Amino acid sequence: MLIFKGDVKESVKPKDFLSNVSMIFAENEEEYNDYKSRKGKHTKVFLTGDVRFDKIKDLQNTDSDNWNLPKNPNIKRIIWTPRWISSENNSHFFDYKDKLLDYVEKNQDVDFIFRPHPQAFANWNATGELPEDKANELKQRFKNIKNAKIDEEKEFLKTFYSSDFMVTDISSIIVDYFLTEKPIIYCHRTNHFNEFGAKLSEGFYWVHNWEELETAINMLKRGEDPLNEKRKQIIRENFYVNPNGAGKTIKELIKRDFYGKN
Repeated sequence: MLIFKGDVKESVKPKDFLSNVSMIFAENEEEYNDYKSRKGKHTKVFLTGDVRFDKIKDLQNTDSDNWNLPKNPNIKRIIWTPRWISSENNSHFFDYKDKLLDYVEKNQDVDFIFRPHPQAFANWNATGELPEDKANELKQRFKNIKNAKIDEEKEFLKTFYSSDFMVTDISSIIVDYFLTEKPIIYCHRTNHFNEFGAKLSEGFYWVHNWEELETAINMLKRGEDPLNEKRKQIIRENFYVNPNGAGKTIKELIKRDFYGKN
């Protein structure tokens, strides 16, 4: 579910590819309409919802052993997911990495997890922005702070649902996190949101510098969340969670298509 506009869309949903696809299963109505406008002559498009949302109810009250500290109502769990490409002028990683660690080190009432993109450190090393020796220094600092951690595990949903809020930028992981209904602090640099992303962004706490970011973190730590109802409204209006499960629905549609019933 793209939140970007521009070249990203054509790279992940190229029209010349879609025109040769037999069946497309759309995540929501907006994607459904977009696929309909880009499909081939013999392509069938169905609104099914996204399979990764099928287990949302099972995750609502889950916990994760990925956190540094035991679950405690007096400790706020924060996830940080900065964009890994800086050439787009969207990543806030280099703006706040040291300040965030300073904050976490001074505030023992937070449990902080940094989830880098799998290619992040390799990319920053290749661009010269964070050479390997500097990356190792950063990783060691994380190890030295008892309430901070770099999480490179593939599984993330349990960590998301057991967190309190997320600090991010224009990361695609926003879509998954938004459905937790938990607060999102969005570190703005350049606006590349598409229509769907712009709708989601109305439920973010936008920050433009470290002072605003620290203020937003402290506000959420106090339990103040004025956009809580707004996020729920956005979810109701823009997401489609299939009551029968997207996976089961897709399976039945493929079977029906095979027998010529679609």
